[in-house]
Amino acid sequence: ENQVVIITGGAGGIGQVSAKRFLEEGAKVALWDRSAAGLSSALAHLDVDKDHLRAYELSVTDAGQVEKTFMQVEKDLGEVDVLICNAGITRDAMVHKMEETQFDDVIEVNLKGVFLCGQAAAKLIDYHHPDQFELSPESALLLAVEDTGTSFAGGAFTGGTPPETIDKLAEE
Repeated sequence: ENQVVIITGGAGGIGQVSAKRFLEEGAKVALWDRSAAGLSSALAHLDVDKDHLRAYELSVTDAGQVEKTFMQVEKDLGEVDVLICNAGITRDAMVHKMEETQFDDVIEVNLKGVFLCGQAAAKLIDYHHPDQFELSPESALLLAVEDTGTSFAGGAFTGGTPPETIDKLAEE
C-alpha cells in the first residue's frame, strides 16, 4: 500500500495487467511507454485518479530520458519502491534472415533499456539510502513470461515491496 511502482512498457497488455494489480493493492503506478496513444488508452482503461496513476512517454533506450523521468515520477508520486522492466520488442525473423538493424533494435530495448532503468533506480536508491544500498538476490526479481509463442523478459527491482504482492502478480 502506498508503494510507488514504475512499469516500463506500461501501455501494453502485461503492463496494464501489472498496473491493475498494483493499483488494487493500493500502490501508486507510473506507466512508462514510448507510445502516447497506448498510454492514453491504458489510462482510459484503468480509469484511476491522477493521484494514483500517471503516464510518461519516453524511450527506455535514452539514459537522459530515463533519469529525467525517474526524477519526475518522484516529484509526482513520491520515492520509487518498485521498478518493473516490462518494455520489450521482437523482430520476428529466422536468424539467417534477420537484418543486423533488427537485432540491434531488440538488444537496444530489451537489454540496454533494462540496464539503463536499473542503473537509474540504483542511483536513486543509493541517493535515498546511501548506507543501506545493496542489490542482492532477495531485492532483484527476474521475470520470464511466455505468451502465445512470443518470449518476453524483464526485471523488477524492489525496495520494500512485500514478497506476497510480487508473488500474487507472478501467479496471474
